[in-house]
Amino acid sequence: MMSEIPGWFNFSVLYEEIVDNFQGEKGYFAEVGVFAGLSVIYLAEKVRNSRKDISVFAIDTFQGTQSCQFHLDYIKANKGDLLWLFWKHVRERGLDKIIIPIRANSQYAAKVVHKSVSFDMVFLEYPEIYGDLKAWWPRIAKNGCLDFRANSPVKSAVKQFSRDYNLTVLDKSLSGEAFMIIKL
Repeated sequence: MMSEIPGWFNFSVLYEEIVDNFQGEKGYFAEVGVFAGLSVIYLAEKVRNSRKDISVFAIDTFQGTQSCQFHLDYIKANKGDLLWLFWKHVRERGLDKIIIPIRANSQYAAKVVHKSVSFDMVFLEYPEIYGDLKAWWPRIAKNGCLDFRANSPVKSAVKQFSRDYNLTVLDKSLSGEAFMIIKL
């Protein structure tokens, strides 16, 4: 039951489209900033139902966002660490063969996680978006995408990143809640 997992998730259409349109033999997706797992579990369930061979990396410090009181209160109420609770939610749904949790911050993970893997999709949360863009862009496969929540600070960082690196951004907004840039 997804309702027992706390979090914010309003971009299901994005994840559905990404899974539905994936054509490769083996895929690698990542969500960076998973909190308790609400959206990444949704993604993994879509992967399982599609019967496609896609691994989903769940990358987070599992310490919450220090500027978010909800995170801090929730972590305090749950033994000070979210990894055990996240993994409980994953195992209860039988997704432990699809989801690979990585305890790391975004930019460190981009440098060290399975260096031989090019990711077909990486969803980035907000905190250090420009630095995350720089770290993850080289890890994106041809025709792969970086995805984001559609809010002003993120869009501003993506526009700046595209200018700095002479990229054309394909703003493929889906339901106004999230958007992606595709590596051509």
